Amino acid sequence: MLDIPSRKGARFIAGLPIALNGQKNKLSLIIKQLNSIGAAYSVGFVYLIKGRVFGLKVRGVYENLVAIIIITAHKKLEQLFFTRKKMNLNR
Repeated sequence: MLDIPSRKGARFIAGLPIALNGQKNKLSLIIKQLNSIGAAYSVGFVYLIKGRVFGLKVRGVYENLVAIIIITAHKKLEQLFFTRKKMNLNR
């Protein structure tokens, strides 16, 4: 895990990332790059405790590295351009 903060830039067209740090790539390559960045910074791990049908409590650990990074970046981008009313409609 890295302790040094890092700033990355993403470019979106029609809601999909097309470039990372100014380099245009296919979506599959952007996902691979974001996956390695997310793993290095331990971003995108979700820990849940779920109740099962049989009364058991089960702890689940889910890895959503790229999804968390892309969704967070897209929400920040929406905050820059959408009005508060439009943001409330998107939820």
